[in-house]
Amino acid sequence: MTTTLCPPRIDAGRDADLLTETTPPLARLAALTELLPRIQMAETAQEACQVLAEEVQNYLGCQHVIVGLCAPGTSNCRLAAHSGAVNWPPHSEQARSARSALQEAVARGELAVWPPVASDQVHALLAHAQFARSANVAAVAGGPLRDERGTVRGAWLLAGSAATIQDGGVLAFVRAAEIPLATALQLLARAQRRSLFGLLRELGSRLCRGRSQAVWALLTLSLALLCIPVPHYVNCCCQLEPVTRRFAAAPFAAPLQQSRVVTGDLVQQGQVLAQLDGRDLRWELAGVRADLERATIEHAGHLASHASGQAEVTRHEVDRLTHRARLLEAREHDLDIRSPIDGLVVSGDLRDAEGMPVKVGQVLFEVAPLDKLVVELAIPEEDVAYVRVDMPVEITLDAFSLQRRTARVARVHPRAEIRDQENVFVAEVPLSNDRQNLYPGMRGRARIATGSARLGWLLFRRPAATMLRWLGW
Repeated sequence: MTTTLCPPRIDAGRDADLLTETTPPLARLAALTELLPRIQMAETAQEACQVLAEEVQNYLGCQHVIVGLCAPGTSNCRLAAHSGAVNWPPHSEQARSARSALQEAVARGELAVWPPVASDQVHALLAHAQFARSANVAAVAGGPLRDERGTVRGAWLLAGSAATIQDGGVLAFVRAAEIPLATALQLLARAQRRSLFGLLRELGSRLCRGRSQAVWALLTLSLALLCIPVPHYVNCCCQLEPVTRRFAAAPFAAPLQQSRVVTGDLVQQGQVLAQLDGRDLRWELAGVRADLERATIEHAGHLASHASGQAEVTRHEVDRLTHRARLLEAREHDLDIRSPIDGLVVSGDLRDAEGMPVKVGQVLFEVAPLDKLVVELAIPEEDVAYVRVDMPVEITLDAFSLQRRTARVARVHPRAEIRDQENVFVAEVPLSNDRQNLYPGMRGRARIATGSARLGWLLFRRPAATMLRWLGW
């Protein structure tokens, strides 16, 4: 049964004026007195949060009012209601940033306003700032909802113009409403849980009193079906990555004359990737050769005049200039930066850097071979316990949606990583590329066959875990 919400009796213009009059505490008390009965008339906590969001938006004139609830016994805050007709998808950027801001409000334990007044509070309101950018609002106020015992029952966010959110009367109303609203939501949630348990007990008593064999037969058949073992698969996203990478670096410091390849080009071993400017090198080499010729003539003259001391000095000078000339000649042959292997240029687009100097050892290009690739599977954290090495995997790439490739898990990373804002464990699956039509960066879907499991476990594993978390397990 859904309760039709009556239009709010709170006059937004009248109450906005009351906030600026000489008796703002009385105005806030009147607003709370009208708001609490409407929340208590709701049948569910979700409906009560929606009433709260709509009424506060109309009362304060905010652009967004978002309410979140914490599971009993935990500090995990979920998004429960959002004012207005805008419906954000659960996985949208606005919904994710709203959940993060609610969680930040619970963690801080006090009312916070972004942009903050004190500069040293900027780092502590990163989630509020992210929500303001995603929702395209100027200011955000967020705070926890604590009952009379100080237990956090949820949190709420008020977003809108800076003049509205940073107003002293609005912030005073938010602080004054914290305890009454949290207490009302807690009592409603407790009554809802009690009514649910009552319905379950009544259903159990009816089943016990019932003598219909059809009911028992249907129940027995359902239980038998839930015990049937069926194949269990773990579905996850995947991405192709090269097995090995080779780097082409600058052998010495010199200006970059020309870049001949860009990222994504296929190259062969020994192919010229770029050229260094050798003008300064050739000028220095010409000078060294001239000095070498002069030192050689001086050395021969000292030998002819039997000046052994000066001849020894000039000999060392000849040796030094000879080694310097050989070094410069070797560098002259290394002006071309060549690919160390056959493969794909993974990184190294230097077209805009032509004429700029490069340093010794600076990595200019990264080349990866294409004969073998590795598929990195992003396994959700809740499913990693069922994945083992050597399990069969079916891979479907987006570029070849009609082709299904089979392989086996070679390795599972022991540490989780953040990918696409999710905590996942990466598993590696080697994949051959005989046709050379697979490239690093391709994405797709993978399905890991982890064995068999009971049908009932597969159907009710996630709902049971969600219910246990909601009950504070």
